[in-house]
Amino acid sequence: MRAWIFTPVVSRYRFVYPCLQETTATAVEACEAAWEFYGGVLRTLIPDNTKVIVQLADPLEPRFTRAFLEYAQARGFHIDPTRVRHPCDKARCERSVRDDCFGGEHFADIESLRIHARHWCELDYGMHRHGTTQRLPREHFETERPHLLPAPTAAYDLPLWGEPKVARDQHAQVARALYSLPTRLVGRTLHARADSVMVRFYHGTTLVNTHPRMPAGGRSSDPTDFPVHKTAYALRDVAPA
Repeated sequence: MRAWIFTPVVSRYRFVYPCLQETTATAVEACEAAWEFYGGVLRTLIPDNTKVIVQLADPLEPRFTRAFLEYAQARGFHIDPTRVRHPCDKARCERSVRDDCFGGEHFADIESLRIHARHWCELDYGMHRHGTTQRLPREHFETERPHLLPAPTAAYDLPLWGEPKVARDQHAQVARALYSLPTRLVGRTLHARADSVMVRFYHGTTLVNTHPRMPAGGRSSDPTDFPVHKTAYALRDVAPA
């Protein structure tokens, strides 16, 4: 079991979101749960240099994963990752959460774990006098609340980013579905962005094609992608008569 831990720098009103895997998807899921918990979006996020958020750590020009960077832009917060091997840049809270929140406990599933973690944040840790600030974190957070960005009003549609290669049949695979591309792109590696509705293909920064999102095993072929003399063959129905 792992957990995403949020700690506002003034009040130290901690939020803990357990998960089974550390992925970009669970990072976004944890952020969405945190914004609901706090009633708004923290203006700056200072993550540790986990690979699911920070693709390349650098003091001046860090590179973020495409999916999380797009999420930060959608929600309006700034990402300012910690420096490598500088523990004072980030609160050391993992041990206290492990021992105080989860120590000696047994849980049936991840949902019961999250309910317990939230209860601990609100009523145990949140109403316990902090050793540094000498204030109750939950009450102290009221001084930070007016500075938050507005809380999201709709669920975030997390996109899937990939780098598929266009095969000789002029199709590229994204999430186990096939999509056609123009002949000139055969053999090239593209950037693909797939959300719940549409798949977009980019060559560098240029949008080269779009398709409706297909389920795994599906296929979307655009007749205009193929030369006229190959259209009938490329779009033939291979189902048995």
